[in-house]
Amino acid sequence: MRPVNRAVAVSLALLAAVSGGALVTARAHLLTPHGRATCAGRPVADAVFRSQGGDLFVYAPSLDLQVATVTPGSPDLGRCNATAFTPAFGLLVYRGTKPGDQCTSMWKGGGSGDIEPPHVVTATYATFPWGSCPTLRVDY
Repeated sequence: MRPVNRAVAVSLALLAAVSGGALVTARAHLLTPHGRATCAGRPVADAVFRSQGGDLFVYAPSLDLQVATVTPGSPDLGRCNATAFTPAFGLLVYRGTKPGDQCTSMWKGGGSGDIEPPHVVTATYATFPWGSCPTLRVDY
């Protein structure tokens, strides 16, 4: 192996070790791919992730800058601080105490008479408007 190639290989190995150590010390949560999403019938690639607690997170920057969260069977939908999430190696890394602690109600407003857009959440799928998508369907 040439000295330049060896130096690059050693540098990459050190970088990987430091990055892995940072993930462990930051108590990051790894959310795994789960289910699929479609926008008006068109697939949204690699967008649905599941936490160990069973909550689903929709990470689709092409549709909306925020992350949507769905709890299967619950009518409550949420939106999360996108800066707390980072895609890495096919997973979604969450840097917080627990997934969802930086999320709030999807449609919050000034009063109890606020109108929520039509949405459906069942044990197997959810549909709701999200960002630039008039009808996002999440199958889980």
